[in-house]
Amino acid sequence: MSVKDIIKKVMAPTGYTFSRIDVGPLPAQQLRQVSQEQFFDMYFSLISKEDFFFVQIGANDGVSRDMMNTYVHRYNLAGLLVEPQKDVFAKLSKTYEGMSHLALENAAIGEEDGDQVMYRVKESLHTPENYFDVTAISSFDKSVFEKTVKKRIPHLIEYISDDINEYIEEITVPTLTIDSLTIGNSRAPLHHAKPLAPSSTDTLRRAPVRFSRS
Repeated sequence: MSVKDIIKKVMAPTGYTFSRIDVGPLPAQQLRQVSQEQFFDMYFSLISKEDFFFVQIGANDGVSRDMMNTYVHRYNLAGLLVEPQKDVFAKLSKTYEGMSHLALENAAIGEEDGDQVMYRVKESLHTPENYFDVTAISSFDKSVFEKTVKKRIPHLIEYISDDINEYIEEITVPTLTIDSLTIGNSRAPLHHAKPLAPSSTDTLRRAPVRFSRS
């Protein structure tokens, strides 16, 4: 299930629809004059923070290249953060320790509730310098994961062998459907169709979307 399909499923009970709109070429010159921080400061100064709720899938440690961390602390935002890797989740929990307006879930999003094997770079190859790059690429698809790992050797992952299996470990992680995730987190008012926060700022460069209610 794609992210687009997941968002549509979450929004369906609310009566809202999700669609792409064509706005033509972006005014690049004007956009270059506004930094990401300025944009979000303006956004959060205009909305009601009490009505804002974000969901971050694959939240990692909550710090590394995380665009939401600054705004969560600055504006006391409420949200739900999901991270499947147990050791990475422990760091995430430490990052947001004591912040009762946040809900944290140690799980991956799956098609059904249960457990599933995930492939990731061996923990022995994690370093402070490559931590995000190696933990953020973990995957359920071994063939895709192997290709990604190969691209990171040796500049991000230390070369130890020609055998790709020497770099990989299997872990079993809990999986939850979107329905189970939202039902199990009473602080996640997704039935109100709150905005979803991307883990990557790349989303900001994609075509805009329109939310409308039927």
